[in-house]
Amino acid sequence: MKAFRVSSLVALAVAAALSGCAATQDAAQSTMGSVKSVLGQEQVTRQEVGPQLYEVAYSASDDVVYVASAGGFDTNANPPKILKLDPKTLAVKGEFPLAAPAFGLALDDEAHRLYVADTRGPSVLVVDTTSGQTLATVPLEKKIREIVLDKANHRLLLPGMDYKGKSTLQVVDTDTLKLDKVVQGFGYGATGIALNEQAGKVYVSNLVGQLYEVDAATLAITNKFEVPVDQMLNVAFDSANGRVLAVDEGLDKLNEKRVREGFQYTPRSKGNQVAIIDPSNGQVTASVESGKQPIALLVDAERSRAYVSNRASGDVTVLDAKTGKVLKTVSLPTHPNSLALDKKTGTVYVTIKNGRDVSQDQKESVARIAF
Repeated sequence: MKAFRVSSLVALAVAAALSGCAATQDAAQSTMGSVKSVLGQEQVTRQEVGPQLYEVAYSASDDVVYVASAGGFDTNANPPKILKLDPKTLAVKGEFPLAAPAFGLALDDEAHRLYVADTRGPSVLVVDTTSGQTLATVPLEKKIREIVLDKANHRLLLPGMDYKGKSTLQVVDTDTLKLDKVVQGFGYGATGIALNEQAGKVYVSNLVGQLYEVDAATLAITNKFEVPVDQMLNVAFDSANGRVLAVDEGLDKLNEKRVREGFQYTPRSKGNQVAIIDPSNGQVTASVESGKQPIALLVDAERSRAYVSNRASGDVTVLDAKTGKVLKTVSLPTHPNSLALDKKTGTVYVTIKNGRDVSQDQKESVARIAF
């Protein structure tokens, strides 16, 4: 989440960037060598498309890339919208107007619905991707970053951030389009969330090294792990290898914020890395150095790849999801942010933020990475 001036709570979360982190279906038995041979030389297409870009989603049914454009935050600023991009050229093909700023995205491609997180509201906007109309706006109790769609249980799952140790999991019924339940007990700064569809488990991470396991059907917290990873801003589930991947952002401002607010916590990790976690016991089985200030995670389980956007170093790290080895680093300055996957081709889409010294009215970019 990023560079707009809101409350100190949201500003810190938004300073890290919204990101959708997908975990896709299985298939990965590739070795390090075979993945390298498949990767080859990346082909990068980049296009400036609109101001204040955040999360991105690829629609296979419509063959289009959806991008959240939050608009500006001043009186005469650009209005918020969803941009529709050509998936090959990244040209803007159309847009859906919105009544509130767009940050996070979750796409139900079969139902032709796009769920849009308004972090500042907080609320979720439900958009019909066929008509472009907003079907509903669902008010929430706490600020949000990520949305996970649990189709089996007809729910949206949204961690509610709280920096006084009272984070929640907010649950929206996708049939009634109403806030159905708020689950308490997720500690300080709950931000990351991932779904293991096959096992019916949800993983929620916070910013003091805690990972929670939730039963997707009952919404009961079934495990809480103390993990030596301080800033698990985002997590993703690797269905091919049965593991949780977590970024460790390493943001000095967050450590300073804890101290300033008197929250008692002793840092236990170095940051700027990706942790591979066994979800059965919360043990870190491997730590992989990423670029500086990793933000978003994307797992392509079929190809045994994981992608990490690194805000401060301005690049995307490509990992072998099975071994944790770094396969490639793709430079995408200034600040790569959120990630989306075309599962059929393995093409990855990345939103790229401007620097803080650039006007909020200036267009930001989307990149297409193909191998």
